Amino acid sequence: MWTGVHNITWEAWDKNADETLTFDVLVSAGPGQPYTLLASGLTNNSYAWDCSDFAYSETYIVEIRVFDGIYTSSDQSDGYFTAGGLIPTTTATSTTATTTANTTTGNTTPTVPVNMVGTFLAALIVSSAILSVIVYYSAKKWF
Repeated sequence: MWTGVHNITWEAWDKNADETLTFDVLVSAGPGQPYTLLASGLTNNSYAWDCSDFAYSETYIVEIRVFDGIYTSSDQSDGYFTAGGLIPTTTATSTTATTTANTTTGNTTPTVPVNMVGTFLAALIVSSAILSVIVYYSAKKWF
């Protein structure tokens, strides 16, 4: 697990030896999570990342983007790793609804959502009927 400062290093080269490569370092807390820019415009092949202020995650991934003045390329770390100094805390809350009419109290019950299966089946039947009418008249016109 990474905590504190860790070096991120990479290798990069260009066929045109006279071009200067610049790098952007990004990190994501995992699949589906956005990338956060850690550093931009670096000219060396390493970056010291202080992950102390980042939330704990077991699925961090690093991306390096390289720019040679014309073209851009990128690569990600080979796998996920654990990092972050901030351990997430969870809090549980509970609410009880009370009514004062006739001085009775009780818990509220959630409302039941509309039956989505029935709605889907009705839409399927209607669209199938419309499609069959279109096919019937198209076939009648062409044959």
